[in-house]
Amino acid sequence: MGPDVTTLVTGASGFVGGALVRALRAADRPVIAASRRAHAPGDDAGLRWRVCDLHRPDSLPAALAG
Repeated sequence: MGPDVTTLVTGASGFVGGALVRALRAADRPVIAASRRAHAPGDDAGLRWRVCDLHRPDSLPAALAG
């Protein structure tokens, strides 16, 4: 996996997902953090948050876009 590959982390507001997001960002990797609930701007400056519920597959395209 090259350094320009963006990783989508589901469950990013949870314990394991949050740790993965922090590790990827520490390695300067592009990350999209997905969670069932929206996060307020400023929660994590520069991090792209997406609302995505894996129990609702119709929410995936928007999470994966841009």
